[in-house]
Amino acid sequence: TGDSFSTPEDTALQLTTAQLLSNDTDAQTPNGLSVTAVMNALHGTVVLSGSSITFTPEAEFNGLGSFEYTVSDGQLTDVGGVAVTITPVDDPPVATPQMVSTDRNTPVAIILSGTDIDTPKMNLLYAVDAGPAHGAVTGTPPNVLYTPTTGYSGADSFTFTVSDSTSTSPTATVSLTVTPVQLCGDGIVDAPEPCDDGNKVDTDGCTNQCKVGPLCDATALGGADRFVTDPATGTCYASYDDDQTTFAAAQTACIAAGGTLATITSASEQAFVSLVQNPAQNPWIGAQDDANTTDTVFTWVTKEPWSYTHFATGQPDDDVGTGGNGDCLHLMNPAGEWNDTNCTFAGFVTGRICELPQNVCGDGIVQSARGETCDDGNAVGNDGCSATCQVETLRFSEYVEGSSNNKALEIYNPFLTATNLTGCSLRLYSNGATSPTNTVALTQTIASHDVFVACNSLSNASILAACDLQVSAGALGFNGDDVVELFCNGAAVDVIGQIGNRGSGGGWGSGTVKTFDATLRRKCSVFRGDSNGTNAFDPALEWDGFATDLATDLGTYSCP
Repeated sequence: TGDSFSTPEDTALQLTTAQLLSNDTDAQTPNGLSVTAVMNALHGTVVLSGSSITFTPEAEFNGLGSFEYTVSDGQLTDVGGVAVTITPVDDPPVATPQMVSTDRNTPVAIILSGTDIDTPKMNLLYAVDAGPAHGAVTGTPPNVLYTPTTGYSGADSFTFTVSDSTSTSPTATVSLTVTPVQLCGDGIVDAPEPCDDGNKVDTDGCTNQCKVGPLCDATALGGADRFVTDPATGTCYASYDDDQTTFAAAQTACIAAGGTLATITSASEQAFVSLVQNPAQNPWIGAQDDANTTDTVFTWVTKEPWSYTHFATGQPDDDVGTGGNGDCLHLMNPAGEWNDTNCTFAGFVTGRICELPQNVCGDGIVQSARGETCDDGNAVGNDGCSATCQVETLRFSEYVEGSSNNKALEIYNPFLTATNLTGCSLRLYSNGATSPTNTVALTQTIASHDVFVACNSLSNASILAACDLQVSAGALGFNGDDVVELFCNGAAVDVIGQIGNRGSGGGWGSGTVKTFDATLRRKCSVFRGDSNGTNAFDPALEWDGFATDLATDLGTYSCP
């Protein structure tokens, strides 16, 4: 006899053979019936195990299912049917994870997505659950805009949920990758840029192609009348009008300004010289006779190869009109064409054009007028002189302000030789103090390109394992709103925080890049400590942030 049962969607129906046999009869053997098989399941599967029968509906199906069973009295058999009503249930929606990438400083539009068996997509509701640590999510979900924090590159993420009329999904993650890009003028130095001052002004020492060059303006070159920088090379050209001097005096004046008389070795350079030339004058340029018998060959004052020429028609003529002594060159007309004349004439040539070459960090010459504080003959950092020719210093390379007493400070030695810390100390400025509240003297030695780690003696085992000096509270008992300072030989070398200030919300920074409940590691682009302890402090400028109590890299600091 047919049987009827029901079960909720996605829920197995458990039966016994006795339930199926309860309405089956056999006059000859009323108590000898048994179920010997189950089969022909519709919208599900059915399994007989001993006296138990399990009907499992198809996933997400609701409606009418069925199966058949064989009943036997030991001699004869018959087939019975079982109808199973599978009742619908509200399936929770599912939020769909995503992976999204964008360039640094570039917002990206994201469409959140999810699925729901019972609800059309257009009726689903989306909500951002936890925002990103290194940016912001705006807009009305599911259409949102992720904007990375200015200057940030690296990993980021946020989570979201999907809801229908009755239930909400578990959270899903949108994983974000913010890719660094070389964008001249964004204020961030990205290889192979040697400079980036946040603008595209050619004459301010960093050109609109991010090439390092000298300052090329009236402030740096007093007395010059016009200026132009070749953005591809960083070379500055400056024109001085009205001077009536000899070639040698003009060259001496250009050298005093930091350069030489202009050398013109290509059509491109000729075009830049023409931009500053006074068309009403005939200024000196930097070429003179090479003392051979070929009048068309001269020597540039910089010893650059002689190849490109821009002589006026009929020139050079060895200055035949003045006795055949055309040993130096000047521009002779508004087209900037060249002419030779006597180098010692002081009243014929009017004006001079000077050239200040690109500032070449790594040439072994300290060009202090161009901002170099060192130049060790290479453009490699972490050898005491940075890749931008700035003197490097000892500096904090890792900062741990974790839970409870988990506190540590790591100091990096960038020099090619070991550095003894005698004369140095760690100083703590607690609760906005303007003078040190605790100090610990240092006497240890840090090997070249190695680190020294001081930690609170009550830190956890992973921190203590990397520790070179354990200190009981004192200077290593800092909180996120306290200032820590590396002080050597009477001067601040590096400061984390702002002396006389406590930051806000527990310290300085936000997200994971903060001085409280976080680990900070110094960016490899930083070569000097922050010795100004009273200026505003934003850890995101020089530090990368990591989770609370994360100290897996403590005791190591590696930069290319």
